[in-house]
Amino acid sequence: MSEKKIPTASLSAQTLIDMIGISSEISVAHIENISDYVDELRFQRLSNSSRDNLIREVLKRIELDTQIIGAAERKGVWERGWAEVLVQYDNADPTDAVEKELIPKFFRANQSIRLLGNYAAPLVSNFESIFVSALRSVIFDHYFCDVTEFHEFGAGTGHNLVHFCKKFPQIQAFGSDFVHSSVTLMNRLSHDLNLNLTSTTFDMTRPADDYEIGEGAGVFTFGSIEQLAGKYHRFIDFILSKKIKLCVHIEPVIELYNESLLFDWLAIKFQSKRGYTAGFLPYLQQLESSGRITLSKVKRLGFGSLMMEGYNLIVWRPV
Repeated sequence: MSEKKIPTASLSAQTLIDMIGISSEISVAHIENISDYVDELRFQRLSNSSRDNLIREVLKRIELDTQIIGAAERKGVWERGWAEVLVQYDNADPTDAVEKELIPKFFRANQSIRLLGNYAAPLVSNFESIFVSALRSVIFDHYFCDVTEFHEFGAGTGHNLVHFCKKFPQIQAFGSDFVHSSVTLMNRLSHDLNLNLTSTTFDMTRPADDYEIGEGAGVFTFGSIEQLAGKYHRFIDFILSKKIKLCVHIEPVIELYNESLLFDWLAIKFQSKRGYTAGFLPYLQQLESSGRITLSKVKRLGFGSLMMEGYNLIVWRPV
């Protein structure tokens, strides 16, 4: 007996806002502003047999994966990776949108995704990058519109910073990364696109005390805490030594999965084997219990690439 045809669906702007968890805090006009992004986000749920085959593929990938987060050789990998993006940027047609050249290669096109508690097949090749564009647009408008400065740590290609600087040209932005090729790329972008952006090298595992953050600044990480292999304590202590307004993280959070569900258990196995940062949320919760910070938002968005959910929202403010 053949399986029923699976209908297609679209991710609405309201659904995205609900995923972020700010439905009661945002205007109808703002929801309408992101409709251009999400109107493209069409997908299809998997049939039972397709889901079984996909789970088999995920298990094989976990078994064969050898990447170790935080290993010494990973710095060279990142140095070469961002250098390749710089070459792409140099060779790009100047009439093309620059953001296209800055999309990190770990945004996998034409691959099944994790969406609202189950696997799905995107019907657009760049579903993940479109979702990220919509997500950061909402996050920037909602949390960073009135900060005195904007600091992104572990900024990689600078794709988030370009978006921020175009949205809020009056706010001084700062980008940093622990490899030189990233900083070179961000400085080039600042010059070529006339952005209000300054960039420098910065190792989040060994924060430089002379790195200045102005009072009332906003701090942002996007998948950089995950790469610290648990060595985040000095970075958070460093941020707490500054008079920031708030800190927003978009990161994988292993503690938000439900281990009793196979869907979540597979992601736990993958994140644990690679050694992505764990314990970050419990550490922030300890800081809240001790009266040092206020955790104003912890939200599992329910979206991710095939192997894990790298998009969870944590917002905290110093006390």
